Parts: sequence; C-alpha cells; structure tokens
Amino acid sequence: MNHHADFTIQGTGVTINAQIIARGPTVDSLAWRGPYHTVQLLAPLDAFRLHGAGANYDSPEGDGSKWVSSRGGSWYALGDVIMNVGEWHRTASLPHSFSFFTAYQIPEGAVLNVGVASNRFHDRPGGIAQAEFFIGNNVIALGADENDAMLSPFFTEEMH
Repeated sequence: MNHHADFTIQGTGVTINAQIIARGPTVDSLAWRGPYHTVQLLAPLDAFRLHGAGANYDSPEGDGSKWVSSRGGSWYALGDVIMNVGEWHRTASLPHSFSFFTAYQIPEGAVLNVGVASNRFHDRPGGIAQAEFFIGNNVIALGADENDAMLSPFFTEEMH
C-alpha cells in the first residue's frame, strides 16, 4: 500500500498508520470504553499480548464455562506497554491475571477495531489502547514459542 495516514486512538496518545473504514463488528461490545473505530493498516504495527499460554480459566461471566487464554488471539495492546504486570492487568482490564507476554507484528493491510479498553472485568479501570484483529494475513509472533517471556516474580505491582 505504501500510504501514510496517521490515526490517533482518542484518549491514549497512540498513533498508528491506518485509514478509517466502515465500522466492523466486535465480538465484545463491553470491551470498549466509548466508541471503537475500524481501520485498515497502511504499515505493519507492533502489538503485545499478555496471556495464559493455553491455560483454561473460569469464565468471569460466572456461568460455569471455561475460557482459554493462548498465545494466539484476537485482542492486543498497542502503544507504550512498558509497565509492570499490575498496571497491565488494570489498564487492559484483563479477565484473569495472566503471566505470559508475547510481542507481535500485525501486517500491513490487516483490518482491526481499535479503541480504549473498558473497565469490563473485575472493576479494573481499563484505559490502554487496544486492537481487535479480525481480517488479514496472520499476525506474526516475534520469537519462537519457547522465547515467550514468562513474567518474572520480580516484575510485580510493587516495582515502579
């Protein structure tokens, strides 16, 4: 594509090289604080994911079902993600306290919903810029499976 159009995710200061397109569906309308936008990337985008490495977790919906959290998924954090694990859990409003971190590259041409994470789970405030991937070539994990970073016990909420 080789186009350049800056799109800033309102309220986060995160700017991505993308163009707004017709609004697409989301699998979880409660995951967004305010409106989300559907964009098509005009350049590759770095993204990040905190996850459970394939573990099953009780559904936070309280319905007795299980949710799996794996390395692959549709939801990603964008922008400056240099923060301790407690800040991750609060700002991404994650449904569980995950302990694995993976960096990704979302390819040019991908279609994403982008916006701000809501306070969907456990009264965590949300606020991080997030993306929901739904159309395009595969998202590329940077590093092999065995190189995923398991968060160190020293990478805690007490660190600043």
